[in-house]
Order: sequence, then C-alpha cells, then structure tokens
Amino acid sequence: MPPTKHQLDKATWQWCDTTQPDAVTEDNLITAYRLNLKPCSRSTCRRNCKGNPHCLIGIGEKEWLCDITDENLHDVEDPESERRGKNPFVGLKNLGATCYVNTLLQVWFCNETFRSAIYRLVDKQWENKTDTVGYKPSNVGGHLQLLFSLLQFSKRRYIDPSPFVQCLGLSTDQQQDAQEFSKLLMSLLEEVLSDQTDLAVKNIIQQQFAGQYVYVTRCNSCQNVSQKPSTFYELDLSIKGHRELHECIKIFLKEEKLDGDNQYMCMNCNSKQNAVRHIQLTKPPPVLNVQLLRFVFDRQTGHKKKLNTYIEFPEDLDISQYLDAEPDTYIYELYGVLIHSGPSAYSGHYVAHIKDRKSNTWFKFNDEVIVEEMKGKKLNLGNEEEITDTSNSKTSTKVPKVSKGHHTSKNAYMLVYQQKTANQDGEASLTTHDILPEYVRQHIDMDNETLEQWISEMKNMKEQNIRTGQEKRGEMRQFYEELPVQDGEDFDWIPTDWLNTWLSVSKEIKPPIDNKTFLCQHKKLHPDKVCKLKCVHRQTADKLYDMYKGGPRLHRDAVCLMCVKKRCTILRTRVNMDQDSKLISDCLKNQYNGDNGYWVGKKSLRSWKSLVIKQCEDTENGEDNVEEKTETKKESDNEDENLSFNDDILCSHDKLSTDAGCRRLISTDIWQRLRSYFPLAVEFKQWDPVCELCNRLEEEEEQVKEIQKMVANEQKTQLSDLYQERNRPKAVNGVVTAYVVQKDWITEWRNYIKNPVAKEHPAILSNENLLCAHGNCTIDPKTLPFSDSLVNHTGFVLIWPSEWLILKQAFSTHAPFEVHRVEAQGQPVVYFSNPVYFIQLFVKSVPRLCSWTRTINNGLIRMSRSISGRC
Repeated sequence: MPPTKHQLDKATWQWCDTTQPDAVTEDNLITAYRLNLKPCSRSTCRRNCKGNPHCLIGIGEKEWLCDITDENLHDVEDPESERRGKNPFVGLKNLGATCYVNTLLQVWFCNETFRSAIYRLVDKQWENKTDTVGYKPSNVGGHLQLLFSLLQFSKRRYIDPSPFVQCLGLSTDQQQDAQEFSKLLMSLLEEVLSDQTDLAVKNIIQQQFAGQYVYVTRCNSCQNVSQKPSTFYELDLSIKGHRELHECIKIFLKEEKLDGDNQYMCMNCNSKQNAVRHIQLTKPPPVLNVQLLRFVFDRQTGHKKKLNTYIEFPEDLDISQYLDAEPDTYIYELYGVLIHSGPSAYSGHYVAHIKDRKSNTWFKFNDEVIVEEMKGKKLNLGNEEEITDTSNSKTSTKVPKVSKGHHTSKNAYMLVYQQKTANQDGEASLTTHDILPEYVRQHIDMDNETLEQWISEMKNMKEQNIRTGQEKRGEMRQFYEELPVQDGEDFDWIPTDWLNTWLSVSKEIKPPIDNKTFLCQHKKLHPDKVCKLKCVHRQTADKLYDMYKGGPRLHRDAVCLMCVKKRCTILRTRVNMDQDSKLISDCLKNQYNGDNGYWVGKKSLRSWKSLVIKQCEDTENGEDNVEEKTETKKESDNEDENLSFNDDILCSHDKLSTDAGCRRLISTDIWQRLRSYFPLAVEFKQWDPVCELCNRLEEEEEQVKEIQKMVANEQKTQLSDLYQERNRPKAVNGVVTAYVVQKDWITEWRNYIKNPVAKEHPAILSNENLLCAHGNCTIDPKTLPFSDSLVNHTGFVLIWPSEWLILKQAFSTHAPFEVHRVEAQGQPVVYFSNPVYFIQLFVKSVPRLCSWTRTINNGLIRMSRSISGRC
C-alpha cells in the first residue's frame, strides 16, 4: 500500500533535523521536491497520491483505459426510435395543455366512416394547382384532413398537431372546457363542410352524429299535445345524485312540470297554462356521444367544480326502451371512453381509451404514447381511477363492484357508442392512401422522405461520433502511456488540475497550461507547491505545449535552492521554539520579583511564536516584496498579526509607554531567549523611566478634565431649572417675556452637563436657521410652548431672560429670538361649533414674524373657519 500524504510530507523535510541551512546538498534538494519517490503501480494505488509527483494514477485516465461499448462514444439517441411502431396507431404531441384536443382527435380518427369522408374533402384553393409543394390547408377541415392522413400514413412515432391548434386559435398553455370544445368544433366542421360538392362529405356530421328527439308538451287545461322536434349531436346527461348510465338517461327524458313563472303558452287556450313536458327520442344517430356533466357551476364559490361521482356504464347499450321499440332493436357498442384525471375542473390530464373494431383490441391514447391494453372485450381503465381528491381524502369512496360487461368510473366525462348495425362503408378503401387528394398525398410522401433523410443523417452522425471517439481513445491512451518519467530522463512539471481537465471526456475547449501560481519569488518552482503538480516526460510535455500553449515551462532544473534553505531555517527554528516555549511558559506562571528584569509587551508575549514564523516567512520573501508586505499590513484587521515584537510597549514618541497594563516584567534569562529570535527588538530594563513627554501630557489632560467638570457643575447650579425641566416661562399678571432656543441644542447641553469629560462642549448657540433671508422669524410665536413642560413642543424650548444671560456668557450666541406675550380676558366665541371661553392673545417677537409665514397662517385660519361653517 502506498504511503499517505502525511507520511510523505514528514519524510520530505525530515533531513532538516540534522542539517544546517548552509549545508543543504543536492540530495536534500531532490528529497525536498520529492523527486526521489518512485511511480505508483496501478495494482497497489487506488487513487492519486498527491504527495508523489511521479504518481499518475487516478488523474482522469480511467475513462480512456477502461473497456466501453460503442454506445458510450456518442450522444445521439437511436433515430429508429422515431419510427412508427407495430400497432396501427400513433400518438399526438402535447403542446403544453392540449391533451384534451388530442383525445377528441383520436376518437374521431378511429371512426372509420367519418375518417373516410374527411379524406375525400377537397380544398378548392389547391384543387387545380399543378405545383402542390408546400401545401398548407386553408381551413380547419383541410387541417383535420392532413392530420388524419399523417396519423394513418406517416412513418413518424407521433404527429405534431401545431398547425391544427393554431388554425383554431387555441392557447397551448391553458386548458379549455373539453365538452364545450367538442360542441364548438363539431359545429365549425359542419359549417366548413357545407360547401363540399360530395354529399357524403358534406353531410357526414349529420349522418354520423346527428340524432333527433321531440319536446312533447301536454296542456293540463285542454289536454292538447304539441311536439317540437330538435336535432342533437350529444346527449348531455346530469350525473349528480346518480350511479348508472340508464338512470341518467331516464332523468334526461323524464316528464317535468311547467307552472308558476315557467307556465306553458297554450295556443289552443290562447293563454299561459300549467303543463307537463318530456323528451321523446325519435331517431338515434349511428354514433352516440354521451357527455357526462362532471364539470358543474358551484354557486358558493362562483367557479366550476368537478363531480367525482362513480357512474356505471355498459359495454353494450340498449336504448330500444327509450324509442318504444322492441328490445335489442337499437344496440350500441362502446368504443371510446374519455378520461379526465385530476380533482380540479381547471387542470388535470386527459386520456382516451378507444377500441379498434378490426382487431377487437382496446388502446390507451396518452398524447405521444399509445399502449395496447387487452385483446377481447375487456376494458381496463388503468390507474386513472386511483387518483383521488387530496383536498378531501377522508370522504373518498371505494370503487363499487359492477356486473360482467359493465364498467364504472369517477373520471370518465365522455362515452362514445357506435350502433352495431351502422353502415361501415369506406373501411376497405382506407388501406391505401389513393382516396386522398394529390396535394395531401404529396405532402405525406415528402414528410416521410424528410424523416428517412433525418434518420439517415442521424445514423451517419452516430457512426462518425463512434469513429471519432475510437480515434480519440487511441490517441489519449498513447499520450497517457508516454507521460511517466524513467530514471535519468528529463521532464516538465505540469499542474495536476490541468491534467485532470485534459483527460476528462468533456468536449469543452481545454485551457492553456498555466504555471504562474506555482512560482516562488525567484521565478522557480516553490517547494510548497510540489503536491499540485506532476512530473511529465519532456517529449510528451513538448507535444502538450504545442497543442495547448501556456507557460512558463518548469523543467527539471526549476527547483529553488534558496527556498529550500529558507524552509530548512524555518523548520529548525520551530524545533527550537518548541523547546523554548515550554521553558518560557513554565517561568511565566509566576510573577517575576527580582531587580534585573526586562519589560515585554503582553501582546508580544502572547504571540511571540507566530511572530517568529512570520519573521522567517518575511525574510524568505525577500526585499522584492516590501511594497506588497506593506500593503498587506495596512489591509489587515488583526493588530497582533502586524505587530513587531515589543513594539506594543512603545508610546507615540518611541519611548517606554506610561500604560503599565500593556507590559509585563520578565527575568533576564527569558529575555535573552526571546532576544535570540528578535535581535532588533526594543529593550527596556526594569528601572528605565517612562516617556517624560507622555507623563506631562497626561497631567495636563487631567487638569483639563477637572476644569471641564468644574464649569459643568457651575452651569448646572446656575441653570438648575432648565436642566431639570421645571418652572418654564408662563404668564404672570398676563405678561411674559422669554427667549427661544432650539430643543436639540438644549438636549446636547444637558448631555454635556451629565458627563463633561466624555461629551463634547456644545457648539455655538444660534437660531439662524429660524430666520428668513430678510432676518425675520419663520415661526409663529403664538405656537410656542408657554407651559411648565419642555416636552409639549417638539422643536423649541422657552427660557427666562436670566437664563439667556447665563448662556450668553458661557457660549457664543447668534441671532437671539425674544418673545413677548400679553393675555386679556375676552368674550365667549364659537369655534368648530363648540362653545368655549377664548383668552385673546397678543404676542410679538423680536425679530418680528415673517410676512410670508403670516400670510400662510392666515390662509389656514380662513380654511378652518370655512370648514366649520362660521365666519
């Protein structure tokens, strides 16, 4: 088993324990760069040895050396999978939310009589054209014809219905009401086919899907019976509260009363009368479309909701009883079940189960996927019935049991029955596409040719990729086998990460070889970067550089002797540090009480080992990196990291600091050991004096602090009422005179009085920002806070004239603001409809009120009086 990286790292520098830096030999240099290690064997090395530059195992070569099949050499899917399958049907692509369209198209396509008529449709815009290349249908009938033709005669696995959907203007990302869409499309087709000359085409909708019933109404008064015939294309059956299809049909045909606001207008009585009405089937269609009304309007929510009611329906439906005929006269065979999976009426998925009458086989149509179900008459609705409403899972019901020949579903929304005796003319003609117009046949032939051409191109691309992959594998194998270096052969250092990228199977462009980050300050290979590179044979490296460029190239002689010597110095220093660290730690456990000690900074003492390593690394980087080191020192946030040993006991004058808390007294022996690592460190003996200038400055600072405290106490005594917010200016015998000071300045002054040492002395006492450009005041003096509390007004404080004189002596003042107020007893007035006794105020100020401010205030007063309804 190969050695671990830790073992290799330890062995690489173990020789430093017995070798001085000045005695480094060539063998030591080779060992430091790990060139003495042998290449690893593939049988013993499971992954790449990062510590061995000769180990070329596990660098990405596995993908090229392992045995793989041709399928792994290309990213082309089998084009044959796009061909039509063995079953007679193909799918329709879901364009986003068009599965409801796909199910209806597949049901109509499987009606061979309807399909035959659509095939004979003639597009008059293309009927007489000689050049039919690029055929595009002109209406929805032509699009349906082309789509049906592709479903039967195309060689594709599925058909894209985009032209048909775009012709109808349908949104591909929003589902429509499937039942409403069926009715609208049937009506649109009937209109489009009305201009066809072939009656079999023109009347196909009526012949296949149109049935008749009459509304039979009997007047309760005269017993007169009237009949109103009507044509239907689907039977819309309510399923709410019902369980079985026959029950739903009976409810549809049952008699209803016409009374109250819904009375019947009897022509015989010539007046509105109570009556009864029912529906009587008279002529059922060959194809009976039964719409189960699962999507109903919810009056409580104002939205549609889905009814998850299980409805039982038979495979053979006998409706003879509803036409007053003998039993088994009108028997219909089930050949289509359309399913909506999902609890919501606005989302979900639509699939169709359709029976192929030729093979008697049921198929499940799920967009692009067509699944053959079971031969025989058994219908398997699959997993659609297992989807439950998660919002009301507690009330979900079990699937009810049904008798043989019957089915039940809570997701079926449309049932398609075909009369067993219905005429199936045209079925034989569907085996060839001769029935189609020439322009449609040509379009299908061209589409099949396009598919064959695409399949051929994909096969050629696949084969080309396989050939290219095999050639690439052979080339990469040969390259890899030429990478190893034998004893005595020349080589290049190549980054391991680049080799991994080069050997990857990715088709991305390989970058140039970049060795810049592995250089030391001497422009050679840094010994600490060896683990990130591999030794590659010189001739193979020449090929790689010719192909991918890059550099600078690192040859065999790129090893750096100076860096190895410096690393040897650091390692030996660390060994000595470990020994001295124990001794120093033991000595520092007790305070030094001698008379010949030395002062050492506490920060320096705490981080002396890291400072030694940093000092060695700085020396290793050399003088060329002085600017870089200076910049790094400025950017660093760690003070200990930027500290020079013992500089933390210096004051700003480079003398012994007066702060005794930043230093500690140590013995001479410990100092000498530390001094051996830091010969340039500043030295202060136990009895060396501290900085005289710093002493003098500290004394002066203390004197200033005492003066500040004295001044603050004096002001606090003289202005005690202002400081404690009491006895504020108010009218005495109706007259009061005061000065206005901004509240922010008073707050700043109070904070200064509380702590004159920590807080700055307040700035100039000025009211300049209360004056306009002409020197007049911008605030109405009537709004000033003549009260006992300073907090009644947010912006200003009123002070007594005596207080102003004291502040004027203590601070520089500017723009004094004096206010005079006189009160006189007035008469009761009404203000805002409330009777109050109003004290008339006469207030003036020095400087006087600005005319612009007075104009605005008068306007506001007039506005308030107008609102109150008083003059």
